[in-house]
Amino acid sequence: ILRHGDGLSTNKHERTTLPSISSSSKALTGAIRQALEVAGGTAAQLQGAVQILRPSGLPPYFAQVTPLPPSSFVAWDSTDSGACVLLQIVDMESRATGQAEQLRSIFSLTAAEAKVAVLVGCGYSVPETARILALSPNTVKTHTARLLSKTGVRSQAAFARLMASVPTRPDRP
Repeated sequence: ILRHGDGLSTNKHERTTLPSISSSSKALTGAIRQALEVAGGTAAQLQGAVQILRPSGLPPYFAQVTPLPPSSFVAWDSTDSGACVLLQIVDMESRATGQAEQLRSIFSLTAAEAKVAVLVGCGYSVPETARILALSPNTVKTHTARLLSKTGVRSQAAFARLMASVPTRPDRP
């Protein structure tokens, strides 16, 4: 995720940074602050997962911040006496890419059809998919029609269900 720099990156001090999408940055900062307060015993409630928008327009990341109780980070006591949190980042597009690769293999999809499959499988509309992939809506419609024909489903919703049922290869997350 950090290597791609699409929504999250690290600065020269190896700290995770967000791009200038202020709503994502503020939400994640707030979730981390709140989890640190819970870990430090000064707050009792956590917010849910935080959506991190991606400049590329791909599906957002989801971040879950979990407070770690003091007993879970005894090994770090010599370097840091403060509260700690665990930050988990989920990239839904990564799973969809693995599933599209499986479908590409099973149904002989082209590379272009597989790219469209990822976004259609994530629930994106034709105009959204066209914008993200920098294609015309007609090209996306053509690829979508071929996807549906090759996979034997009749709608984008049915294709999304098919995508959700396909496991990723073991070497992919």
